Amino acid sequence: MPLPDFPELSGPAWQRASAGLLLALLAEYAYEGLLAPIRDEADPDGRVPGMRTEADLEGAATAGADTLAGAGASAYAADGERVADGAHLRARARVNTDADPEADTDAQAVARLGAGAGAGAGSGTGADGEPHAAPVHPHSVAHPAPRYRLELAGHTVYSFRARRGAFGTWRIQPGSVLRVADGAAAPATDAARLIVDARAELGLGPDTTARLVRDVSAALLGAVREDARERPSAAELADMAYLDLEGRVGGRPGLVPDRVRPGFSATDATRWAPEARNPIRLPWAAVHRGIAGWHTSSPDLTEQRLLAEELDPSTRRRFTARLRDRGLDPADYIWLPVHPWQWDETVLPVFAEDLAHSRIVPLGDGGPDRYLPRQAAGGFTNLDRPGRRDVALPFAGPDAPLCRPIPEPSPTSPETTRWLVDRYHADPFLHGESRVVLLADLASVTVRHPHLDAVRDDAGGHPYRALFGASWSEPLAASLEAGERARPLPALLHRDHTGRALVAELVARSGLAPREWLRWLCSALLPPLLHLLYRYGLAVPAYGETLVVVSDAGEVPVRLAVRDVARGLLACVDADGTPFPETDGLPLAAAAGPGRPGTAYRPGDLGRLFGGGLFGGPLRHLSVLAEDDLGVPEAVFWALVRAETARYQQRFPDLKERYGQFDLLGPRLARHTPNRDRLPGRRPGAPEAIPSPLHGPEA
Repeated sequence: MPLPDFPELSGPAWQRASAGLLLALLAEYAYEGLLAPIRDEADPDGRVPGMRTEADLEGAATAGADTLAGAGASAYAADGERVADGAHLRARARVNTDADPEADTDAQAVARLGAGAGAGAGSGTGADGEPHAAPVHPHSVAHPAPRYRLELAGHTVYSFRARRGAFGTWRIQPGSVLRVADGAAAPATDAARLIVDARAELGLGPDTTARLVRDVSAALLGAVREDARERPSAAELADMAYLDLEGRVGGRPGLVPDRVRPGFSATDATRWAPEARNPIRLPWAAVHRGIAGWHTSSPDLTEQRLLAEELDPSTRRRFTARLRDRGLDPADYIWLPVHPWQWDETVLPVFAEDLAHSRIVPLGDGGPDRYLPRQAAGGFTNLDRPGRRDVALPFAGPDAPLCRPIPEPSPTSPETTRWLVDRYHADPFLHGESRVVLLADLASVTVRHPHLDAVRDDAGGHPYRALFGASWSEPLAASLEAGERARPLPALLHRDHTGRALVAELVARSGLAPREWLRWLCSALLPPLLHLLYRYGLAVPAYGETLVVVSDAGEVPVRLAVRDVARGLLACVDADGTPFPETDGLPLAAAAGPGRPGTAYRPGDLGRLFGGGLFGGPLRHLSVLAEDDLGVPEAVFWALVRAETARYQQRFPDLKERYGQFDLLGPRLARHTPNRDRLPGRRPGAPEAIPSPLHGPEA
């Protein structure tokens, strides 16, 4: 058997990809407080009139649009390279090792760092746990970004130039990163090396270090192969249908790397990963009702109706004959789709006893329909008949602790959907004014394991509960009106191979001024999410691929769609522990905190989590891109967000008490920490909240 080969791999391509990922790792790990760079006091200050420090973030950073309105739109360092953050500095960022003519050169920095490396390794945080004060520059090309040092155990130092943005974002200058070890310094481009160097600071044991290095390497392999295979322009991306676009863009902004496929071999990734864009035909299996459960959001959506609408008559007859040929009664079984990789990696080895006793029976492929995987890897959309329901499968093995959480088929999700549908149609703001699309589970099948259902983790859940099952949800295409286009929110952050951002292409096509286009985006995105939070005390998963921006035929954002809303829903209770009256009848599991079923949040905590996830997640990255590519300063962007929030609050004065409880416009919001959350254990050092740019006047 010939060994798989990837001719796209080359030394220069790998170095380019790794250098970009290194910048993203440094930027996002520093933002989350996993790593703590400090200002290099030996570097020339470079301060200019109007420069701000991190201490100013409590006040000046929230002063609104006027503070930086005249600062200009350029976000270039002195050498002409774009300053970058972890959102769009992915594997394609090129390496620039040119010296900065107006500041301490990299060669001089090498000499200084080589002499001083090991002079005091450790974290450098202020009294409040934040990194030491760092200036936020008004992006003048005449003043280079300051240099920072990241001192690690083992006398290893990373040095780089960076500016700070809203929410404490790190905007690291490409080509400025140096690594110093044993007195020798050199330009740094190795992303995996950073993981090994920083393993003590990250609290990683040998197994976790090795797994994360593997994830980084696999992500780089995928990026290099994808870049060599196809590089569509921003204009071509703008013309793509939703399903085709989703496989080409990132998933969760700030998660680095964001395309980790735990358990996949290199060959698996080329066959099954969303970015491979390979259509597949999903096989089906039958599971005995003694270990399986059927759950529906409506009495009208029965098993028989769903099967009739999802499977052709000939396929249903074939499945029935398969069971009868084995002497089994088809009425005793529930049918569900299963992914070929999932069947081989999980079902066969873990549920072998059930297969031996014919409690699980393979039925064969589900007919001619082809499905494409969505970015979450567990979601699939029918490519041939888009009107058929989307399918979600628990597409992760039990040994994948570093993967992003994949929503599991849950018996409560359809119940939550029923509750949401009732509230949606009874609320004229949701279905009439905002016209938000809530895409939730309509039905699900859960499969119990005879032994592992009793195994529970420390958080009260059980990690094996999502190994086998399926759920169906309404397809996005069925909710779009004529002329409307849908794109996942993270797609707006995507840059093509020339550096042009998709959002810049969309703004140009709309004919609107960038600030006006962003105002439309805020008016489409925020009101429905705010209404769910303020009116019902509910927060939807607002961190990335679950949010879909719907634009009209003129490429103006007009409304929002939310995927997987029932599975990730969080609810809160009043300060005295009493549930909000508006959530009466909501299934208890919908009010669960992450990994803690049956618990709920106080309003202040939920407000900080919601705000940190949305504002500190995708919108934080969009604010950087808006400044760099659209000429809209960060402060103006955040003033637009604040103004839209204030407009909603003026629209519903009866909720005034709730506005104070959730405090989205307060001085601090929770830090969004997707990378911290996927590492085992709690990492010390990050504060609960950080200064918020929303604490200021409206635009």
